[in-house]
Amino acid sequence: MELSFGVGNVKIYSFYKKKAVRALTNSKYNCHTSGLLKKLNLLKFHDICALCDLTFCHKRFNNALPQYFLDLLLLFRDDPHYYETRIAGQLRLPLIKHEFAKQSIKYRFIKTLNNMSMTYREKLETHSLDGFKKYVKNSTVASYSADCSFKNCYICINVHPTASS
Repeated sequence: MELSFGVGNVKIYSFYKKKAVRALTNSKYNCHTSGLLKKLNLLKFHDICALCDLTFCHKRFNNALPQYFLDLLLLFRDDPHYYETRIAGQLRLPLIKHEFAKQSIKYRFIKTLNNMSMTYREKLETHSLDGFKKYVKNSTVASYSADCSFKNCYICINVHPTASS
């Protein structure tokens, strides 16, 4: 529950996950982890949280949640007008008074559903839950960069010293 609904310090979890990946691969303490995660076929911590949100959306879309959530999280938009607007087809986010309310399941569900790419939306209808999770994981891991994108990166220069040194 703690992982799924955003309670806890994400920076600490992310730090320890990176540390564990470096230990698993016998890498330097400060090496980049994107390439290591891609090689091990693992998700970054914030991507695990996003996968949990997408899984929840899949379950809601396919009516696989308890009745309480089915009633709480409606899948239609009540338009106040009948003409086309920029946000037509999106669900309205609930009004919040405090920042911590952005971690509520109702707010995160609607935000995730509104920001979901069309390819993921299509998979909601056609894939089983396991197939959907595998598709999301594989496409996310495939988007990780194996190479460093920083010019003159201190860490990469010291890992791969030049031949002239």
